[in-house]
Amino acid sequence: MAKRRSSRKKKKKFSIERLIYFSIVAFAVIDTIQEEYPGLLSLLVSWTVIVLIIVGISYILYKNGGYRLSFASNRLKTSLINEVDSMDGLEFEHFLKPLFEAKGFHAKVTQGSGDFGADLKLTKQGRTTVVQAKRYSNSIGVSAIQQVVSAKAVYKAQDAIVVTNQFYTPAAKKLAKVNRVKLIDRNELKDMITDYHSTSSSTVLCRILNPFGLRLDRD
Repeated sequence: MAKRRSSRKKKKKFSIERLIYFSIVAFAVIDTIQEEYPGLLSLLVSWTVIVLIIVGISYILYKNGGYRLSFASNRLKTSLINEVDSMDGLEFEHFLKPLFEAKGFHAKVTQGSGDFGADLKLTKQGRTTVVQAKRYSNSIGVSAIQQVVSAKAVYKAQDAIVVTNQFYTPAAKKLAKVNRVKLIDRNELKDMITDYHSTSSSTVLCRILNPFGLRLDRD
């Protein structure tokens, strides 16, 4: 037992001595950099802080675990979709605009009346998509599909979407499939809302972690 304790003391002593040694070397390097390159030191400190923030965030996410993150995400989805349920039709249309813009579309809310069944008009990479928005309290039937198909012809669009805060009847799903209309139901809308808020949070985080105003291009 005495030998083991002695061995532990030696290791601890060696560890402390090594820490002191590296600390002296680090201070010497910093002092030299400050004298030779005064601007470089502040740059190094700034990037060190950035790295520490990234490591800290990663550690927090790791400690939270998948279950906690999933639980928080589900709570956010439920809270926001409940807000959607209380909107009127026009509010819902304007609510959808930034969600589609976050996916790379140029989105425009059409006029309230005489829109020929298109509540939003999306453009992306030369393709036009018409969107029928249905903020209902009941399931969506075939009429919504018929309206957006008509709008597709009027606006000479290549694609058509119906999005709702509810779900679709079997007949609506069948008609949409025949006419190649994309259906976004309550669950997919929740995902769109969560993705939008995640993208917004990432943008804010990038601004925090980019104090030098460097251009950060996305591929």
